[in-house]
Parts: sequence; structure tokens; C-alpha cells
Amino acid sequence: EHVLPRDPKYLSGKWNDDGNSTALHTRLRYTIGNHCLIEDSINSSVRNKPPPDKASHPKGYGQSNFKTTQFVSSLLSSSSKWDEGEMKTNALNIMNSIIRFFSG
Repeated sequence: EHVLPRDPKYLSGKWNDDGNSTALHTRLRYTIGNHCLIEDSINSSVRNKPPPDKASHPKGYGQSNFKTTQFVSSLLSSSSKWDEGEMKTNALNIMNSIIRFFSG
């Protein structure tokens, strides 16, 4: 699941330039830090919503059984935004989770 939607038409501000992706959106939308594992039922509920709405939605990220997605929900809830800093924090969490999994 892309936390920041791939299509800029669902976004505003620095992500959307008159219906087109900005350079920042283009650079960040496919990074590992902009992704999370998520159940199909939750994905269908939050699919193209702005990132903060994905955390606050009653059937959103906070309802996931995946710890890495719960982490994204807590990042969104605490910062109320999804920018490069949150994506970097999420990327580190994902990489550390992979390392723990294969080390254990």
C-alpha cells in the first residue's frame, strides 16, 4: 500500500501541480518508506485518501494486524502529516523489521 497515493489528483499542496505530480511526489511516491503491508479490507477502505485520513479512518491503518502498519498509523497520528521525514523513519522501521526477521 502506498501511504502517499501514487496519483496526485487525490493530493494537494506540494504533491500536486495542477493535476500532475510535483518533482517531490515523483521522487518519493515509490520509496520503501512510503509503503506498508495492509490487509485487503483495510486497503479498500482507505485506498486513495490523504495519508492522515488513512490513520484516522475507522477501518484505517490503526486496525491492521501488521506491526509495521500500526507504526505508520502512530507516525501519522503523532505528526498529522506524511512527509519525507516520516517516510525515512518508516523506511528505517521496515528495514529493521526485515533484519530482525532474518536474524532471529
